Amino acid sequence: MAVLKVFIEADTVLELPLAEVDRDSRDWDVQQHRPEVLAEITRRLEAAFGQKRYKLVTMEFGLAKDGLADTAGEGSALGEGDLPGFDRGTMS
Repeated sequence: MAVLKVFIEADTVLELPLAEVDRDSRDWDVQQHRPEVLAEITRRLEAAFGQKRYKLVTMEFGLAKDGLADTAGEGSALGEGDLPGFDRGTMS
């Protein structure tokens, strides 16, 4: 059996109730909840991959506009920066 190391950059929406944060909150107020957000992401990664089976390299977060993640990246067109042959339209 081959053991592979895979690097994945993911953009997702995480519904997480944070005290005193709503859709009109300033980014600074949202960032004050970093420990809570990190704990929830860690919990979900461990549930998916098991303990010590992943390494969280970097984390950025902020309020999702209209509850949707910008899956194309900030200011980039669909497919821009994707791997050759990657078709975002086939992702589910």
